[in-house]
Amino acid sequence: MIQWSHFSTGGEMALSFLLFILSVAASLTAATHNTTAGCNIIRPPRDGGIRYRGLTQEQIRSVQVLPVDYEIEYICRGNRVIVGPKVRKCLPNGTWTDPNQKSHCLLPCPRVWTSLENGRVSVWPAGPSVEGTVLQYTCLPGFILMGRNSTHCTKAGKWDSPKPVCHYDRNYTGKKKLYIGALFPMSGGWPGGQACLPSARMAMDLVNNRTDILPDYELEMIHYDSMCDPGEATKLLYDLLYSEPIKIVLMPGCSSVSTLVAEAARMWNLIVLSYGSSSPALSNRQRFPTFFRTHPSATLHNPTRVQLFQKWKWTKIATIQQTTEVFTSTLDDLEQRVKEAGIEISVRQSFLSDPAVAVKNLKRQDARIIVGLFYETEARKVFCEVFKEKLYGKKYVWFLIGWYADNWFKIKDPSINCTVENMTEAVKVTSPRRLSC
Repeated sequence: MIQWSHFSTGGEMALSFLLFILSVAASLTAATHNTTAGCNIIRPPRDGGIRYRGLTQEQIRSVQVLPVDYEIEYICRGNRVIVGPKVRKCLPNGTWTDPNQKSHCLLPCPRVWTSLENGRVSVWPAGPSVEGTVLQYTCLPGFILMGRNSTHCTKAGKWDSPKPVCHYDRNYTGKKKLYIGALFPMSGGWPGGQACLPSARMAMDLVNNRTDILPDYELEMIHYDSMCDPGEATKLLYDLLYSEPIKIVLMPGCSSVSTLVAEAARMWNLIVLSYGSSSPALSNRQRFPTFFRTHPSATLHNPTRVQLFQKWKWTKIATIQQTTEVFTSTLDDLEQRVKEAGIEISVRQSFLSDPAVAVKNLKRQDARIIVGLFYETEARKVFCEVFKEKLYGKKYVWFLIGWYADNWFKIKDPSINCTVENMTEAVKVTSPRRLSC
């Protein structure tokens, strides 16, 4: 008992001393990090500076503490590039984000070393080619590497060896490879790549297995998902053009993507062959001199539409379209044809991403015969608004595009606030006419 009491008293003293030390440490930490005021000014990396957003030069010279959630951005002098975090944010505990990751301003080595004609280049580590970057070179079958198979980026921003080249191997007896760069829309407004990609693979296998077509060559396809989005396609096109191996043909699908690719490809004199682009604008040979397609123009359906209008003696129609070139040019052609047939377009509505106002205007103008031109994703938005405005039933006729999925209106879509039952009612009761090739 005495030992326990003595030990207990000593333990209490030790515990009190420990609590005192912890409280002092916490106070020092709070003072160091300025938990209530924000974060202390930090130094920029060597050969770099800091961009303070919203502050004048005079304020920058006088400020010592920056508030919580404030962001600073590192910038480098000359042609140096940032390696490591470029932006840091002040946290509530008084520290900056990524405290264990240093930022450096380093000289980049020439990018021309990072590509190899008739070969491949692997980069380690991934990221910009700066001090410490290592490139490994290999040649494609049928070619021999002349020069070192690796090179290092030095502190001076120069590679430590000349760039190698791949020379043709005259003794090579195998087939030479020809590469095709393809963009398949596996998702987005027209996910046609889900069906077209397997078809393209089958076609390439048939060609490669025949001896009477390109007997000394083998076709290989490098493909990406464009999501039917021109913005995403811009990045992917850059990768196809500037990464080895060299592609001899580009294969885009989806009109908006094909327009982007075809306009850019003319600068490299590259052939563009599209399997699924219907925009009438793509028929302009002056604008797209190297573009070809196996899919007909969307104006192909317009004579059929006009004949149906005439058969049912409709003299007034309305239109609603998504604001993209493929639908605008198709509707311009339809407008000319119905005018020649003595039919009037009484209402012409368009929308970029939200069709609510356009559908309301159709209702306000008492539109009955309506031609709709939009991608499948936008079709769900349109018919959600159609349900809300009660623009469906026996007295309404909708003409839609025929290449939507069979149950396109039942697909869950977070961008609309209609149930499957709502969508089914609007579509089934209206019984839209769908035209397809």
